[in-house]
Amino acid sequence: GLVRFSELSDGAWYAPVEPACDVLVLAADHFAARFGPMRFAIHDLSRGAAILHEPGRGWELVDGFSLKLAGGLDDGGSGNGGRAALSETEIETRRLWKAYFASTAIQARANPALQSSKMPKRYWRLLVEMDGEGVVGTRTSWIPPSASCP
Repeated sequence: GLVRFSELSDGAWYAPVEPACDVLVLAADHFAARFGPMRFAIHDLSRGAAILHEPGRGWELVDGFSLKLAGGLDDGGSGNGGRAALSETEIETRRLWKAYFASTAIQARANPALQSSKMPKRYWRLLVEMDGEGVVGTRTSWIPPSASCP
């Protein structure tokens, strides 16, 4: 899977994910140990759940989680979810990353099939360089939550 964090204006970190299987709880201890000093949320968009981590307190699983980013960006959740804004550093980092990605691309050598084999298309809508925002605006899942998992 793919987990890419974005810094919010309050210093917390947010990562929308769309795993094929329900793996948040399985991944929670790893991320809590790896990013112990960080306040973060990893949000499973397909299942409407998130693991929330507070330094010194550990993590908790929250069902029915929704986060709406200010400025019209939306994680696809329903209801009156919490509101958050990207930090100025995050906005600038995204701008620079998109500029780098665009400037290093060689149009004549574009190979979408190869790109898809290295990064499956189902993750593209979560990437800044692929859709321009990195946060989804509609809720469409490439793999339904009912898909069989090993």
